[in-house]
Amino acid sequence: MRGAGNRFAPPFGDYRHPIGKMPPTHPGRVGASARPGRLVGDVPARVLERIAAGNDAGAHRSGLPFTAPLHRIPTPAQDDCWMAALDIERIRTIADRDGLVARLVDEIPSTNEALMEAGFGQACAPTMLLVAAHQTAGRGRRGRNWVSERGRSLTFSLALERLVEAAAPPAAASIVCGVAVADALAPWLPGIGLKWPNDLWIGAGKLGGILVETRRSAPLHPGTVGCIERLVVGIGINLAAPREDRAVPDARGLFDPVGADDAPDGRAGAMVRDDPEILIGCIAGEVVRALNEFFTAGLAPFIPRWQRRDVLMDETIVVLDGASVLARGRAIGLDPGGALRLLGAHGVERIQFGEVSVRRESSS
Repeated sequence: MRGAGNRFAPPFGDYRHPIGKMPPTHPGRVGASARPGRLVGDVPARVLERIAAGNDAGAHRSGLPFTAPLHRIPTPAQDDCWMAALDIERIRTIADRDGLVARLVDEIPSTNEALMEAGFGQACAPTMLLVAAHQTAGRGRRGRNWVSERGRSLTFSLALERLVEAAAPPAAASIVCGVAVADALAPWLPGIGLKWPNDLWIGAGKLGGILVETRRSAPLHPGTVGCIERLVVGIGINLAAPREDRAVPDARGLFDPVGADDAPDGRAGAMVRDDPEILIGCIAGEVVRALNEFFTAGLAPFIPRWQRRDVLMDETIVVLDGASVLARGRAIGLDPGGALRLLGAHGVERIQFGEVSVRRESSS
């Protein structure tokens, strides 16, 4: 946890390093609260409704039907940027979350760091979405660098604040966010998988990752323990695998050729390639909705949804701390708290959240 403070600042507006000039935003209320969940196949109906909202907003903006390109984006073989200028207001509309504040920067070291380091106010700030066209110093778990080539990945972070007492930070939030991101991507990638604790997979390759961090303010009142907890969720998704394969040898991109069972629907994939605002808005809306559900209902609703997409289920895996093997066995899903269950030589072990790595034995 980073240093705490309790000085008043505009919502996440006190960045401690320069991030370039931000375009003006209008943080008013948009949309309505999420509708009761129902599934169409493996896709929540609310995700399809967000896509329809993006369809309407895009057609209104461009005068074209959504199936027509809204941006000119090169093919993966070209070196140019895939994404044209993003419309942050349209992303906010697609996310459909009341009070969401959204900002866009052209380049920044790390969206997570910017939101984590912002000062606290005297009350919980509105939920913030910070989207970067390019991150220069993104990172994942264990301090690893996140390779983010301009125009070939989506990088953004969300920050939610709530009042808490002395309870420990929610360790299982990465499970919740993984389920939410997979739900949002399912219209384009029905075969998307989840790898404990925070990775998104297509086939045998890593599509993206999620980094969840928390920070707490000083106590709000003298002699009390009540404070503001900020949960920051960083999301990085490859549109195309990094061209430096040595950096991330198992990386895959949303539009890379993959097996037929995992491939995105061609028409839907073309839509989001031409219109990445749809993708960002759907993911942001699902993550905020899922975390609010998690804060009230706990982890139980998310466990079966994770396990339907669990790429480690029944695989023989090793758990590593650096180069040291901590455990080896067959993955048998999650326990009620989100820990990974491993059936090994001495029975069932529970792998808790922490600075460990999990690998299939053949790739260790």
